[in-house]
Amino acid sequence: MLQRFVAEACKADENGASGAVFLSCFLKPVCKGRMGATLTRSTMKNLIRYLGLAVKLLVFLVVLGFAMKNSHTVDFYSYLGYVGQAPLIVMLGLAFLLGTLTGMLALVPTLFRLRRELARKPQESERDTIPMDTNMPIV
Repeated sequence: MLQRFVAEACKADENGASGAVFLSCFLKPVCKGRMGATLTRSTMKNLIRYLGLAVKLLVFLVVLGFAMKNSHTVDFYSYLGYVGQAPLIVMLGLAFLLGTLTGMLALVPTLFRLRRELARKPQESERDTIPMDTNMPIV
């Protein structure tokens, strides 16, 4: 099905159809049967890099917009009568950081246990070789 679509797009491009102008720049190397000079591996890597940067910029703008919408001051009531005031986005950021730190601290005992187990295992070069049975006939 894809081959038929590519073939139709190539024919439409050769006939000068206006709808295939957009597709022609992407499908022309496919129509030729080989990669053209415009679609090399480095070009695709750059395209992926720019796409990643665009996604990061979009996430940043969404978070920035969220911060601008939630910039009003809120009260934080803690134990022992402590009351703090800060913008809502700061409080949300602190809650996120505290949650991240709590999760990382919960992993510390597991990481130390795994390191201890890894240190106890003999290394690949320190293992004894498998003894060969001398009773086997040599073929």
